[in-house]
Amino acid sequence: MFNGLFKRKMPKVTIECDKEVRWPKGLCLKAIETSSFTIPGGIFQKGIPIGSILEISDTEATIIMHEKSTEDSFPNMTVILKPEVKIKINKNCYTLHNSIEGQENRSKDFYIVEGSF
Repeated sequence: MFNGLFKRKMPKVTIECDKEVRWPKGLCLKAIETSSFTIPGGIFQKGIPIGSILEISDTEATIIMHEKSTEDSFPNMTVILKPEVKIKINKNCYTLHNSIEGQENRSKDFYIVEGSF
């Protein structure tokens, strides 16, 4: 009877496909449909776990490394998110919202998730 009565609507953001997007530190987005972002390797640092900078709610998420990492640098990586999967980047950076092969190249909506990951 009270199902959904007290649920707060999550704000949404629309992100254009194949456009660079400014990602503020700590922003957490939840995919509404299958989506992909390229994360710059420059935000990662030797000695700091990748998971402390890039958080993804699905341990089975697809992560594609564009090159091999070297002693002093990390490659850019593409993260493919399934619907309902959350992504949070704990550094300010610019990401690229990618088109996905076989899908129409268009803007997509994401929920902005507040609070803890």
